[in-house]
Amino acid sequence: MISAAASAPAPASSLDLDAISAVFTACFADHADPLSRARLVRGGGEPLYRPATRARPWAEIIYARGLAASSLHEAAHWLRAGPERRLLSDYGYWYEPDGRDDVAQALFEQSEIEIQAIEWILAQVAGVRFHISADNLRSPEPSDTFRAAIAAAIERRLAQPLRGRFRLLATALATASGRTLPTALAHQPLFASAGV
Repeated sequence: MISAAASAPAPASSLDLDAISAVFTACFADHADPLSRARLVRGGGEPLYRPATRARPWAEIIYARGLAASSLHEAAHWLRAGPERRLLSDYGYWYEPDGRDDVAQALFEQSEIEIQAIEWILAQVAGVRFHISADNLRSPEPSDTFRAAIAAAIERRLAQPLRGRFRLLATALATASGRTLPTALAHQPLFASAGV
């Protein structure tokens, strides 16, 4: 006879950086698709994406400052990038650092909406606190427009089944943390702790 305690599901936990990296590596380091072979790598001050080479048959997603949230954010960029972009250093994009004018800031926010929606979902299943990043020291609080756009993108993504590499990673993180995939934003905190 199985006791009630033995059959109860394990409580959900928050994954630390090492656990997130291990899950990512298990999913993608030896992926059948050469363009989907990648590893998360702890970096320094700024993130960087390095595509695979003949000498290194997997891409490196280098995240900043050894933070779990940074690793999920950079993983979100990789998940969003198409096969052609994954062949290019930093996905072929030019990054304009903090100090952008209002027009450049609006362009930055537009490019980050889907990335931060993906990151929010990954943070929920990993049990990691999510913070919107406006990447702007002059005006560090994200605008209401940016917040609403990210929320709408999350709702769109949750309204349909996750696919491909995104589904693979989100499901693996959920399994590792004992959490479930969110089904709607209305029942989850958008800008608060994910149970941490």
